[in-house]
Amino acid sequence: METGLRKDAKTGAMVPAHHITNVTATVDGKTVLEASGAAAFPRTLLAFKVKGAAKGGKVVVNWVDNTGDKNTAEATIADRRSCSLNGPAVCRPVCFMLSG
Repeated sequence: METGLRKDAKTGAMVPAHHITNVTATVDGKTVLEASGAAAFPRTLLAFKVKGAAKGGKVVVNWVDNTGDKNTAEATIADRRSCSLNGPAVCRPVCFMLSG
């Protein structure tokens, strides 16, 4: 991911912007997160809690970057005790690393 403000060390040319612009997450087909904006970090961590999600539920995260490239990541919700995020039993933490 690039902000578009960095110069290439070898050529001196500006490195074009490359960042995530839209993210959508679903759990078992139900949309639980929609976000838009710009995230220009090399490895963007997306973490959120889903109220009422059950162990074994299917999480799908889709994202689009400013070049139009689309990516998808899928996971199965594990027991909340296996994640480093704390929360009440009704909230299941979900963590994804997003990259272009």
